[in-house]
Amino acid sequence: MVDTIRERSAILALLPDNTSGEISPQDLRDMVVSVWGVYGGMAFYNNSSTQSFNTSQTTLARFDISLGGVGTTIDLPNDRITFDTGGVYLLNFQMTVAAMNPGTKYSFHAAINGTRVNGLSTAVCSQSASDIFSCSICGLITVTSTQILTILGESDAGGGQNITAQHGQLSVRRVY
Repeated sequence: MVDTIRERSAILALLPDNTSGEISPQDLRDMVVSVWGVYGGMAFYNNSSTQSFNTSQTTLARFDISLGGVGTTIDLPNDRITFDTGGVYLLNFQMTVAAMNPGTKYSFHAAINGTRVNGLSTAVCSQSASDIFSCSICGLITVTSTQILTILGESDAGGGQNITAQHGQLSVRRVY
């Protein structure tokens, strides 16, 4: 039988007081994959293409490496992770940025279904075009199944400000 990833409420219902021996081996396997086996990630490496950002938020479009996933769907062509199972997830995002316009602030945000998640943002600002920065976001997000995670970017200057996002990773791991 296939092991099924379940949400917390379903696990609690699956594992009642076992005085009558109602918990099956399959119930236990479902609990194990639900607790320890839900994650997803994608990355990019040695990217040399620029992406333009302005004052409107735009999806960071660089991910081309799947880091795998269980209970999530990695969608590289659309730079997003879809949650197949709801819950509370630990989100980790890290990116190395180069070739920026001096004096321009670039902000990056975790977004669920295109809407920024409050408190899960980061920003970088360079003094010269040769500066290289690392930025990161780490935090907890609560999602339901079918919701979509992306990283949005913007600059504080209009007219399209270019960056080169050289290396980066976005990963999620269900914790509750």
